[in-house]
Amino acid sequence: MVTAPLSLPGPDSELARLTNAQFDGSLTAADRDRLAALLQDPAVRASYRRIVWLHANLTRIWCQDADGIPWVPQPASDEPAVSTAAAPVHHRPRIKIHWDRLQKTASRAAALLVAIALGASLLGIGILAVVASFSSPAATASPRPPRAAGSIAEIAAVESPVWETAAEPFGIWSSLMPGTTLALDRGRVELAYDSGTIVVLEGPAVFAVATADSAALDRGKATITVAGPGPGDGQPRFTLHTPSATITDLGTSFGVLVSDAGETSVSVFDGLVDLLPRVDGAVPLRLTAGEAGDALAEQPARKVIPPQQRFERSLPKAPPDLLAALVSDGWNEARATVLVSESFTGTNASPLVGSQPAARGGIGDEAWRAPREGWSVDSATGALVATTHGTATLPFVPQPGHRYRISVTIHATSGGIGWGGVGFTNGAGVANYIPNGPWLRQRHHTDVQPNGAFAGPGETNAVGRGDTLTGEQTRTILLDTTGPQWRAVFFVDGIRLGEAGINPQSAAISHVCLAAFPNSRIEFRHFLVSTMPR
Repeated sequence: MVTAPLSLPGPDSELARLTNAQFDGSLTAADRDRLAALLQDPAVRASYRRIVWLHANLTRIWCQDADGIPWVPQPASDEPAVSTAAAPVHHRPRIKIHWDRLQKTASRAAALLVAIALGASLLGIGILAVVASFSSPAATASPRPPRAAGSIAEIAAVESPVWETAAEPFGIWSSLMPGTTLALDRGRVELAYDSGTIVVLEGPAVFAVATADSAALDRGKATITVAGPGPGDGQPRFTLHTPSATITDLGTSFGVLVSDAGETSVSVFDGLVDLLPRVDGAVPLRLTAGEAGDALAEQPARKVIPPQQRFERSLPKAPPDLLAALVSDGWNEARATVLVSESFTGTNASPLVGSQPAARGGIGDEAWRAPREGWSVDSATGALVATTHGTATLPFVPQPGHRYRISVTIHATSGGIGWGGVGFTNGAGVANYIPNGPWLRQRHHTDVQPNGAFAGPGETNAVGRGDTLTGEQTRTILLDTTGPQWRAVFFVDGIRLGEAGINPQSAAISHVCLAAFPNSRIEFRHFLVSTMPR
């Protein structure tokens, strides 16, 4: 209980604005300097301490989802406080709280609360250090290693790559120098050039990074999307060399297949491409969007019917804030192996039931079980669309000693308080739309009830107070099986919602699942299950 009056500045004051920016992560360098200047005043420091105290207590109660948690006493102060909004407060203050801001700053505020409760005095250089810790990028753990000097590209995403050398030298965020050769036995990787060019390589393939605007594909499959003003100006953007041809891109996106014999097939998706065979006296063949061409040994280039091959222009990527948040819970994206990658592409209006992610260019051979009506794949938008209640499941049995990440992007486009969910369950039934294991849900709107995280079964053992984010959000569960008591940690984009202990015997997880509440329209995108060992 609060035992002393609470002195706070008015909501429109400069101190309130700067402190709010500090807590929601939008504090600029200029704002930080201004806040540091304001905190030179002892009266401002006293008000600042009370704002931080209030944020920390409310965050602490919100994260633990309990009404009876006692308030940590206000920090003692022998300095005069600014009395612009002084009023006795009992129990919880009745003020408007920006919950989205509190969610983002829970860990920071809790750490600061400990310092205050121990009697730390935020004075002089100490207060400046606190401000710097909130605003400096260095204060946030980053999963990215530094780029190597002289590199011209990096690996931006991976899907279960297996390299021809046992050492597997390349992982996510590996720096790529001129002359680097990637020999991929299977799986897929995405290369991001500093120039903006994106290359998706699918094994088996051998690809060499040459310069900032050129490369070589000795064999295999690649999709190249080149940055630039676009087609029409006639200026080369990127050059790809194969054993039988040189492909000059004029600001476009195209796919390439190189056979073991070195024969080249090109499919153009956007813009213009010149295909020049390695034949004396050959002239380039101009290909436009929707066209395809071949370059065979000792023959002129020719137009052909586009091959029935699916080319991936990019690979799914987790939000950077999410990857940073996962690091604190032991997740290392560079060491992760993809078990299931589902982009929900394929024939328009195709049913999900009985289909396999691998059959649509993804990863995973297990077949989905899903309702036969109201659950379909929309390849135009790369989404699974659910318009009836139910659950779609894939077999999955977690093993001890691993960490698993399951995530999907959810957009509830209608249905009021209806929701879409992702999580674990212990059955393959498609009629029960509430998962039996740890799961997350996202509603169409949160005017009546927030979104939720649950340890399960069903809506039992709620974790935290839920969030109020709507629209399209990536929701993630990290399942840690490295101890006798398993642990489920819940995230939405880069926000850590909380965690719960899981009894592996009682949970009996046998499937991962997507779920939809009745009378709603839910779109699921980029479903992913990956793992890393202890």
